[in-house]
Amino acid sequence: MRIAILSDAHGNLEATRAVFSDIDAFVNPDEIWFLGDAVGYGPQPSEVLALIRSRAHFMLRGNHDTALFDPESLDELNPRARVALEWTLDKVSEADVDFIRKLPIYREDEEKGFFACHASPYEPDQWHYLFTHEDAERAFSSVKNDLIITGHSHLTICFIKKKGITSQQLGLGDIELAPGTRYILNPGSVGQPRDGDPRASYAVLDTEKKVFSVRRVEYDIASVARKIAEAGLPLFLAERLFAGL
Repeated sequence: MRIAILSDAHGNLEATRAVFSDIDAFVNPDEIWFLGDAVGYGPQPSEVLALIRSRAHFMLRGNHDTALFDPESLDELNPRARVALEWTLDKVSEADVDFIRKLPIYREDEEKGFFACHASPYEPDQWHYLFTHEDAERAFSSVKNDLIITGHSHLTICFIKKKGITSQQLGLGDIELAPGTRYILNPGSVGQPRDGDPRASYAVLDTEKKVFSVRRVEYDIASVARKIAEAGLPLFLAERLFAGL
């Protein structure tokens, strides 16, 4: 099975469209998974949510998604993110919010050996980031699955546990998933990459070949930046897109 894995589109319609075009042209997956945060930061939340809903075989709920209906999650966002989410609340419909409210925050398939969530499997509703080996150890200790797939950090990062834990940032190309080894894999962000590469990021998991591959896609960043400015959103949210930070 070939699975296209997307996360963190964040209201960036140009990036989301570009990723789906790349999937259609080059991947031909059996399934498409979305790991959460369709909204937040970007200027077209409803359009992005509708596009993902029309294409994904399953969707998870992220922290920005949750902040649409949970005041506590909204308060935990940084000031710029909170401003963008408050703006987003005026742009999405009640039906959009109701759909998001019903989304799960993780999916586990013991037969296929994976656990997918937006943040960390350790207290998944608390939205912990996976930056350090200590973060990864808590995540590995929280579930028995060999393959953990997450988003949230916007980083194309991999944690590997065999005897100890190692980590690496994922570039283009394949990572072969070795037997007897556990992995935390992050496809990066569709709509707001933070690994220094401004191109939209997603990944492809081939469960038969045991390979995980990151793909990067060019899109019209200037158009998104212009829409952010026209919407009156913080200009920093536009500027960071050009640097991938």
